[in-house]
Amino acid sequence: MSTVSTLSWQAGLLSLELCAYLGLLLLLFRMREFLGIGTFLCALGSLHFLETWLAATVFVSLPYGLALSPGSVVLFTGKLMMILMVYIVQDAGSARQAVYGLFAGNILMFALAFIIRWHWLAEFGPAPAFEMLDQMGWLMLWGTTLLFIDCILAILLYEKISRSFTMSLALRLWVTAAIVLSFDQLAFFSALRLTIGLPWSAALAGWLGKLAVAALCAAILSFYLRRCEPAATLVKRSSRQLGDIFDVLTYRQRYEQLAAASDRDALTGVLHRGQFDLLGRQGMEDASHGKPLSLVLLDIDHFKSINDRFGHPAGDAVLRQVAEALAGVLGGPRQVIRYGGEEFAAFLPGLEHERALAVAAKLRAAVSSLPLDGLPPEAAALRVTVSIGVATSPADGQTLGHLLDMADARLYAAKNAGRDKVVGERGFIAQASA
Repeated sequence: MSTVSTLSWQAGLLSLELCAYLGLLLLLFRMREFLGIGTFLCALGSLHFLETWLAATVFVSLPYGLALSPGSVVLFTGKLMMILMVYIVQDAGSARQAVYGLFAGNILMFALAFIIRWHWLAEFGPAPAFEMLDQMGWLMLWGTTLLFIDCILAILLYEKISRSFTMSLALRLWVTAAIVLSFDQLAFFSALRLTIGLPWSAALAGWLGKLAVAALCAAILSFYLRRCEPAATLVKRSSRQLGDIFDVLTYRQRYEQLAAASDRDALTGVLHRGQFDLLGRQGMEDASHGKPLSLVLLDIDHFKSINDRFGHPAGDAVLRQVAEALAGVLGGPRQVIRYGGEEFAAFLPGLEHERALAVAAKLRAAVSSLPLDGLPPEAAALRVTVSIGVATSPADGQTLGHLLDMADARLYAAKNAGRDKVVGERGFIAQASA
């Protein structure tokens, strides 16, 4: 085969492997509300042994005497990008679960392999490959240690790049991955060269392959985040030093357990009114650096009549289910604020006005199609709707107070226009389809 044909064939197979890897993991991650995040993490971790084995034993032939491993180039790069995505969508506490789980599993595998060899083994059956397990165990421990360092660097770099430069999401992901993977390639290849004597040409090909795969990963993950996790790009993350990132990765879970009781609304489980000013100030700080900040303010239509006709327990049930519907669209209860009574709010950092209107339209549709549970029989035909006002800084206000006033005015414009509507700039009324 010609050089071009060989390169095209190998690149096509590597791309197919990456798409299969990302496709299944993204599907499991998307279904985390139904299956739990543990399903995704188990699938991610189950491939770790295969990844390390491939990285040490299987190399794809390329033109000019180069070779690279699918384990290192495809599986490791994909894993790092997936963990970074977990951080972006969820938080550092969720991202660390994969790293700690892999590290603990590798230690257990290494320990069990050492204990098992002391058995008196039967003479039939294939000879156990303890030497291979020893070699793979050390590589997996070293690789997982590097992964922990990689995650800290990736999170730090992603936040720093996002704050310091105006880049697309895909470019931010790729630049972050390119820097971290360059460090990892040097550190992990050094271990491979010491243990199995790989040539430096494999290091060069692996490095170039990782950069190419990272670019494809960044494009795929950016598309997924924009289309399927719109709230993922809305989470405000402050600039931190490396020590602060380490503390978050190590202690955030404990902090969140303590903080959850203090920042949640007891009835609905979303953030309470006190978080509005805090998140708003953080968002306006970013807006002052040229990034848009949109505010969605919504109110349940005719809520008082629900309480009057069916009782306050029915009204409470409606509030809880509306909050769940809003959280489902925005990516979780920490993206929604119960502003007061039957009124909710959400900040959308980084979203221009038109995109914020699109998110608001999804919120309106999610509530209007909501099947209500736990209501008395006489409320069986009840249909709940919301009116929504959207304002975007800096055009609609350069202070939090002004932004809130504009969103509130548009909310009442939606009420006056007949309710169950979204109102944006200049009084334009957008009626979203369900």
